[in-house]
Amino acid sequence: MREISDSPAGDALAVAQLVRALERVDVYLRSGLDPALLEDLMISPLESDAELNRLISRFSNGILLGNAPLTCTRIAADSV
Repeated sequence: MREISDSPAGDALAVAQLVRALERVDVYLRSGLDPALLEDLMISPLESDAELNRLISRFSNGILLGNAPLTCTRIAADSV
């Protein structure tokens, strides 16, 4: 986070939000991005719908965001 704040880029806010999320939870991403790139970012790549379905079936809670770049989320102050 210090590096981000020292040299803010146009996407610094999105990067800061991702860093905060990765500090708190495991993040999995189903995308066409190179899995090695995602792993370097500490994001677990999901390479198929079958893999996504297996992951969903393993957990009793979590959040699945479809078309996440267009999603706006808020966390209630009392749940932090």
